Amino acid sequence: MQRITTDTFGDTLLHDKGTSEWGWCSDYVGRLVGHLDGHRIPAFDLAVWLFRDKAWEPGCAPETVRDYLFEQYGVTENEKAKLFDTTVPKTCDMQEPPIPERELLDAIRWPPDVLPEEGLALHMLELDRIGPVRHLRYQPKERLNVITGDNSLGKTLLLDCVWWALTGEWADRPALPPLDAPKQAPRIRFRLQREESAKTLTADYRWEHHSWQHPASLHELPGLVVYARYDGSFAVWDPSRSPLPRRQDVGRPRQLLFRRSELWDGLHIDDPFEGNRWICNGLIRDWVNWQRSGESHGKRFKAFTATLAQLSPSPDEPLVPGEPARLPFDSRDMPTLRLPYGDIPIRLCSAGIQRIVALGYLLVWAWFEHLENSRQLRRVPQRTLVFLMDEVEAHLHPRWQRVIVPALISVVSNLAPDLRPQIHLATHSPMVMVGLEVVADDGVDSLHHLVLQNQFVSIETLPMIRRGRADRWLISEVFGLLHARSLEAEQAIERAKTLQQIDEPPPADVREAHERLVRYLAPDDEFWPRWVFFAKTHGADV
Repeated sequence: MQRITTDTFGDTLLHDKGTSEWGWCSDYVGRLVGHLDGHRIPAFDLAVWLFRDKAWEPGCAPETVRDYLFEQYGVTENEKAKLFDTTVPKTCDMQEPPIPERELLDAIRWPPDVLPEEGLALHMLELDRIGPVRHLRYQPKERLNVITGDNSLGKTLLLDCVWWALTGEWADRPALPPLDAPKQAPRIRFRLQREESAKTLTADYRWEHHSWQHPASLHELPGLVVYARYDGSFAVWDPSRSPLPRRQDVGRPRQLLFRRSELWDGLHIDDPFEGNRWICNGLIRDWVNWQRSGESHGKRFKAFTATLAQLSPSPDEPLVPGEPARLPFDSRDMPTLRLPYGDIPIRLCSAGIQRIVALGYLLVWAWFEHLENSRQLRRVPQRTLVFLMDEVEAHLHPRWQRVIVPALISVVSNLAPDLRPQIHLATHSPMVMVGLEVVADDGVDSLHHLVLQNQFVSIETLPMIRRGRADRWLISEVFGLLHARSLEAEQAIERAKTLQQIDEPPPADVREAHERLVRYLAPDDEFWPRWVFFAKTHGADV
């Protein structure tokens, strides 16, 4: 501002360099007239802009708005006469409440040097006529959101759309409407929010291009977003990877998609100006480098080892890095885990261990890369991390499934002391549900269940009830089983219960039902006491 003042209006001002004293030249009005080049300052328009946040009285006169400017800035009569256009419109309808500045700037364009507002999380997502969905409204809470439902009801679709709403990119193929959907029907609406800052945006499907046009303002961006997908691939979206919002910067892509091999061996891009550029060294090289580098990467390795410990199946079986080793026909030093039977190269560990280690690595890598990118850009790092994970229980033993959700909350929260995580998880596992009971808080967590109604998928929000046992989750509305038994045992019990409701059941039917129960039920099944007396009474030899 001082540069503008001295460069543009220096001839109208009195100022001694090195002092804080400023004044007007005696003929400043005449000199300002010269700067206006025959124009005058529209006083009413300027007042509307400068006092855009003011709540005006309903029906206030245009003169009131104009004169408020003169009063607040002490404009003299001579200045009014020579510098200002004092005409006003016949009427003015002042918006009540005032239009938020963000919406106003979206309409008139933001100044090019203004950085975006970042750190938003998802507050609402609505889908209309997409895949199996006719209408679905997903309203997550601020910390943990668990999504359940049968196969093919759209859990992955929902997570993909959450990713798209946050980032403006698809992690894989875009969500598509059914071909028989009305042209104007397919729609995605969403709201990104940080504290009190929120805005609802709408995207329509463009049939001519088979694509969605993301409507988000260039000045409203989420925090760091990490997506662990069902097939072992990962996606990372980092707002610090380019200095301006949503700019196509070949050197610093915002969205990074890791196939499984790229996560382990490294990810690179072909830069048309600088050739092959490595974006990520990969788990194998980074792990060994962090482990051996001492102070230069000490924080990363410390965070990584802490993350592995938190994600371990139990305190008695922690995931602890061993000494790097070599595998045949591979020139790289290979990370190892210290297991009860020795140091095992990570490439030879089980699928469950590999998935958890890959997840821990990517979270640590993404966070520290964000810190480094922010440092280079002289920007404050994000304090919001949105984490999405599909099929959270994949490859994990039930006792590991039981602890994975509390562990994930702990890992994401502990990356930085003031980090605000929002987590979206999809699962089919009753053991996962048992495990989340110890951390669930209705105030900040929610449970969402996809159901099929009238041939279309809808979503319902269920209370976070503590059921205590996995079998009780199995027979709850979340999984919908009649019994926590085999299908044949379930059918045998239901047939037996039908006979119990008949006053005089045929003895042959009772004997047949008993034989089926013997074949499919465990000897100590809880159904036996209520059946045996009935069967004896009605002719079965038990």
